[in-house]
Amino acid sequence: LNIIAEVEGKGVGFLIAHQAYEGEPVKEAGLIQVIGIDPDHWGQGIGSMLVKALEENCKSKGIKQVRVMVKYEGGQLQKFFKIIGYHAGQLIDYNKVIK
Repeated sequence: LNIIAEVEGKGVGFLIAHQAYEGEPVKEAGLIQVIGIDPDHWGQGIGSMLVKALEENCKSKGIKQVRVMVKYEGGQLQKFFKIIGYHAGQLIDYNKVIK
């Protein structure tokens, strides 16, 4: 799902998400992959509107959870998601660089 925010016909923000099956026990969720807002439009509620549009889309499909992963040091993004009602989950991201 791709959601675009426009102001006066100009793209100022976007959100890319997909449906996923995650967690223990496995549950269906909307997973935010990328969210981006033009810095000239920060603080205008555009990010919140994009996430709300995703939540409404998920709700219409019977999906009851939206997830997003952010860098541990990602202060601004963590703050944004906390402000709009998200909280840290119980999953830990593990990865391995394959050479």
